Amino acid sequence: MALRKVLLAVVVILIGVVAALPFLVNANRFRGVVQSQLEKRLERTVALGEMRLKVIPLSLRIADVEVGQPRGFVSKFPFLAAKEAFAGVALWPLLRGEVVLRSVELRAPKVELIKNVGGRWNYETSDGAKGGDSGVPDLVVIDGSVAMTNLLVKTPRDVYEHIDAKWRGNRQLDAKLQFDSMKAQAVVEATYENGVAKGTMTLLSQGAKAPLVVAFDMRQDGETWDVKELTAKLGAMALGVTGKVTGKRLQLAVKTTQAPVGDLMQIAGIFGGKLPPDLKVQGLLTADVLVTGTTERPLLHGKLEASQAEFSSKELAAPVRASALRITMTPEALTTEPFTLETGGTKLLARAIVRGYSDDDPKVEATLKTDGASVEELLRMASAYGMRPEGLTGKGTVTLNMRVTDTTYSGSGSLQGVTLFTPLLPKPLEIAQANVKFTDGSVIFEDAQWTLGTMHARGTISVKNFAKPTIKFTAAVDRLNVAEWQEWKAPAGKRAGPPAITANGTITADKVLFDGVPLEDVKATVALSGGVLRMDPFTARLFGGDQTGSVMADLRATPTKFSLQSNLRNVEASQLLAAMSSVKGVVSGPLSGKLNLEFAPQPNEELARSLNGALQLELVHGRLNGVHILNEMVGIGKLLGLMKVKETMTDIVKFGGTMQVANGVATTKDLAMDFGSGTLTGEGTLGLVDQTIKLRLTTVLGKDVAAKAGPSELGGLIGAVFVNPRGELVIPVIVTGTFAQPRFAPDLERAAWVKVDGMGGLGEAAGSLLDRFRKKK
Repeated sequence: MALRKVLLAVVVILIGVVAALPFLVNANRFRGVVQSQLEKRLERTVALGEMRLKVIPLSLRIADVEVGQPRGFVSKFPFLAAKEAFAGVALWPLLRGEVVLRSVELRAPKVELIKNVGGRWNYETSDGAKGGDSGVPDLVVIDGSVAMTNLLVKTPRDVYEHIDAKWRGNRQLDAKLQFDSMKAQAVVEATYENGVAKGTMTLLSQGAKAPLVVAFDMRQDGETWDVKELTAKLGAMALGVTGKVTGKRLQLAVKTTQAPVGDLMQIAGIFGGKLPPDLKVQGLLTADVLVTGTTERPLLHGKLEASQAEFSSKELAAPVRASALRITMTPEALTTEPFTLETGGTKLLARAIVRGYSDDDPKVEATLKTDGASVEELLRMASAYGMRPEGLTGKGTVTLNMRVTDTTYSGSGSLQGVTLFTPLLPKPLEIAQANVKFTDGSVIFEDAQWTLGTMHARGTISVKNFAKPTIKFTAAVDRLNVAEWQEWKAPAGKRAGPPAITANGTITADKVLFDGVPLEDVKATVALSGGVLRMDPFTARLFGGDQTGSVMADLRATPTKFSLQSNLRNVEASQLLAAMSSVKGVVSGPLSGKLNLEFAPQPNEELARSLNGALQLELVHGRLNGVHILNEMVGIGKLLGLMKVKETMTDIVKFGGTMQVANGVATTKDLAMDFGSGTLTGEGTLGLVDQTIKLRLTTVLGKDVAAKAGPSELGGLIGAVFVNPRGELVIPVIVTGTFAQPRFAPDLERAAWVKVDGMGGLGEAAGSLLDRFRKKK
């Protein structure tokens, strides 16, 4: 009983001592000791924040840990940074004021790994290549991240997150790594002692049905790693590697026998390859290859053979089969024996050589041949090998006999009845026939006949770089509807606007229809770059007259924005106004002039509403419909000697002026018209959309009109009618209303001004406009 009481008392005392430790021991007094030990072992600067003692388990809690980069490495990031760390320590040395590290736990640390241009990593220390126990305590990492930068090969900085790891006794490593980009997780179990590394790595991805298991047994002697055994297994596939790696030098033998190709495709899924979920791959792979050279430029020697290969999926409709593919590997080149790809009734014969495959700029030579092949089946083959452009489908027949040398092509072929569907074009492209030539890195379609929407064309097209096509063309078109091209949008999920196509060429068209404006006998030099289409020069027949100038369309904008610079000659005014606006039948006759306009019409919106720019117009021998100007002047001036006529139109001898247009409203300050019995000049606005009129005019009636009015009537004139020094009648008027129903009224404000100041100002303004107007005759 007495012994039990003694033991209980001892336990109570010990618990009391342990509980009192955080109050008895000032943990910050050990900061210098711990920092010094870490700097000595890590051979780099170490900074530690506030330290506190934690009882269970006994450890020092350290805030804001930062380990600097070693000498010779420059980075804006430290080698290691952690907001919190726990250093496990021994109890009795701690009571004596000493720190003996048993373990280190890092919470959410960030590690920056750098390989310099000399090939040295920043984690290496002076004894880093030696085996054995260097006294480093057990290390635990929870939810860490590692960033890697290789300055030797200038690779971009990669970051790997969600890493959990345990390094016990400087001999055993257990780790889990999460690869978010691949949606995969790696589990590593390994030991390292006296230069011997053994273990396994298991990599499992959502994209693979089975894990990839890599087992290794390697020996280290200085900078040489002797690979006794390294095997990679996935399903029934097994790949074996033996040999040595000395620094960057390789001397490895890689072998696999009758490995299922389907399991190899699963490895592609693990590493982020996008494969159809229902894709089935059959076939066997045998390889016996010696790998030499360096890690940056490996050289291969041996053979690889794939047999009984077959790809099938719902998307492929019919399986794609390949004959035996045999590749001979030498340090200089990879060479395939001739092989055949087949699906349905289509066969593609191919052969390839890759020279300097480990260089930065390898050279490729290949031959492809097919006769009367189905486009649909060729696209199946491209899908099976992951080379089909996104969204491309088609039908028709193709004959090809081509040779590829590096980036140049040679050979010939033909297309018959081909239809292609691709998001790169606004409508399906139907090629009735075309002869194909491959030369100077371009594919040239000669004597081609194709249809795109309602457009039928003939001509020649050359294409370079199908990823970002550069196109040159000469085309003769029967009909082009611009509205179809305005529907050209990027595929869903892609950037807005047209794809990255560059095109240059010439086009002739029997008819081009743009927003109700028909252009005939069109000739243009076309350039498309960066989503901007230019036609300069651009000529066409327009409503019985001619048009010359340039057009620019910004296809990146929504809606498409157009800029037009045009010279018109003898264009029928009534038809042009009706096509561009809601103004119909008001004026007719041959119109000439200069246009400098911008417009971006919304769908189903008349063009005039978005019209902005400048117009300089002239119309000779035309007609103003809906109003007889002389009748209006007779009514305003009460010219009793002049009889009104029944006509509701005015013959135009000449009409002209300049206008500034803003959002469909035209403003003029120099309007002038000769209507035979008189002239008018003026200023104001014309609404091309709502058809409203707001004009202030000065009408001048000739001497013959004054003579017909008679002296008695003239003597009794009152209000807004005046006689100028030349004996002409001057009538200032205001015109309001609409084009269909204009309203004429005397301009009483101007009339009052004339009565006070005389005819001088009004006469000079009108005379100046008329003089300039008459000089144009």
